[in-house]
Amino acid sequence: MAVAVKQNRETKASSQQRQLTVSIILGVLYVLGSLGVIFPLLDAVWWTWLGFDRDVGWSWVGRIAVGLAAAGVLAAVGVRLLGREPMRGLRAGILLGFLGFLLILLLTQWLGSTLEGWFYAWTSLGDSAWYAGVGLTAAIGFGLLAGFGWLISRRGFQNATAGLEDAGWFSSKGYKPNQGQKVRRGTMLGILILAGTGIMALLHSLEAAGNWTLQVPFSGKVELNSKNVGDHPELRPQVVKREEEIGAWETNRQRALAEVRRVLRLPGGRDALAGEMDQLAAVDKSVRKVMAETQPGSAAEPTLLLAGSRETQLLSAAVADAMGSAGVPSPVLAAQPLAALVWAQDLANKGVNPQTEIAVFKERFEKIKEALTAPQPQHESRDRFQVRDANRDLKENYVKITRGGYDDPQKIEVTKPDGSTEVLEPTPELKAGDVIKESEFEKYKQLREKRKVERPGLGIEVPAKDKELAVIQEQDPARTGTTDYVHYTTITLLPHLKYIAPLLLAALGLWFAWRVVNVPSFSDFLIATEAELNKVSWTTKKRLFQDTVVVLVTVILMTIFLFFADVAWSALLKGIGVLRPGDQSAKQEQQQW
Repeated sequence: MAVAVKQNRETKASSQQRQLTVSIILGVLYVLGSLGVIFPLLDAVWWTWLGFDRDVGWSWVGRIAVGLAAAGVLAAVGVRLLGREPMRGLRAGILLGFLGFLLILLLTQWLGSTLEGWFYAWTSLGDSAWYAGVGLTAAIGFGLLAGFGWLISRRGFQNATAGLEDAGWFSSKGYKPNQGQKVRRGTMLGILILAGTGIMALLHSLEAAGNWTLQVPFSGKVELNSKNVGDHPELRPQVVKREEEIGAWETNRQRALAEVRRVLRLPGGRDALAGEMDQLAAVDKSVRKVMAETQPGSAAEPTLLLAGSRETQLLSAAVADAMGSAGVPSPVLAAQPLAALVWAQDLANKGVNPQTEIAVFKERFEKIKEALTAPQPQHESRDRFQVRDANRDLKENYVKITRGGYDDPQKIEVTKPDGSTEVLEPTPELKAGDVIKESEFEKYKQLREKRKVERPGLGIEVPAKDKELAVIQEQDPARTGTTDYVHYTTITLLPHLKYIAPLLLAALGLWFAWRVVNVPSFSDFLIATEAELNKVSWTTKKRLFQDTVVVLVTVILMTIFLFFADVAWSALLKGIGVLRPGDQSAKQEQQQW
């Protein structure tokens, strides 16, 4: 019978232990989900979906209010899920579980970054280096999570969390609240002063801080541009084309904004185009800024037409004549075509009819809106390991022409000693800066040498432009990217660090100051301290004033006495020759000291 009772108790304890483990894990997931709702999800809804302007103060006020409201609702739901009497150790277990997950995340990121450096330098693995590194990093992360889950299920961990709760750290109730109040308040005040000074120092160091983020290992991408792409024959044309697209996008956008600014300055333009301007302001904040800065009736700016429009083509054809009649040298047009275009348009805008210009703007409204809403093209980017492999391929398999090559466009029919004939294909021209595969370069050299050998009887000499061709060297800038251009995918742990971190520390400081004076052992010590202080006989205010006056007067009298005593003794000792002001030995001793 006793054995059966013991087994039932062990079974019940084991069941409670498993239930507490599952509850802690679910609680940690709820906390992580709540943080995801408060920060990234609400940020996406507020700034992206609803389109609020980050440069407007009231937008931030609304975002903070919505975030606080969401935090309050989620906290209330979490308290309700815990119940009136949560399991012993559950609240402390959720906190320690969340901190443990954060520590695992940091440790995994550090180990993954270390492995990335190793695999990046280990070029012999080739394309499999990235997959091996990602797999190993994921295995480390999941292994640490599994180990931490096993630790949470242990009885020792659960006993530790229960001990934290028994100490009162997760309770709002006070311990003997009516005793030792003065000493408790003084202790709380000292803790808050220390926390406040630390927060002030932190604010100064976080002056330019953004978000607290973690770089995801093996997610680095190299942003390629015409300066760092080097000589790779496949990547460079793509990069140059993308930069041209970015330049055209920016040009069209600036011209559209200038068009908006110009018509707003026309008499009656702001009222006549109110509907169009509201549409543009709703899709682009730069238009709102232009509307706020532009004053009606001010000097109108030259019209900047959209690239490729018929007006631009017609106006460009007339620019040269206009520049020539004004006495402006023609090279100015070639050097600054946009400036010349604006100048010619400025001449055409003199004496314009506002109603006509407003009507033209309405006709061109869709083009202007399209230019303002077109998504910005992004620079070409490649995975960091792909860039490494491209660099290696470029260095090992390609050559760069450093001098002009030989161009012979004629085919040659050569008769061999056995009577057969062979047609030699013409050799192409290789220009300085061309990048070709080394195998093609070798074929080119062999064909060129063969043509030289087979043609001596024709009396044709090799042209002088047939110069040396050099193979690319390791230090040659024919590379696709450097680590200075690597951008990683990031995970935001704490957004708006400059503001959120001080608020969190202030909240933790308040809670710590309140709970530390209500820990039973420390609280009893404070109560006993106040009891001993109550036994002290404190002086009266009148007696304290009198004693202070006596001390100050005594100090003043002693100062005066010592001053005159010093003067008298100095004069006496100089008079009898003990002190000699001009004594060189005395000066040397003073210098030594």
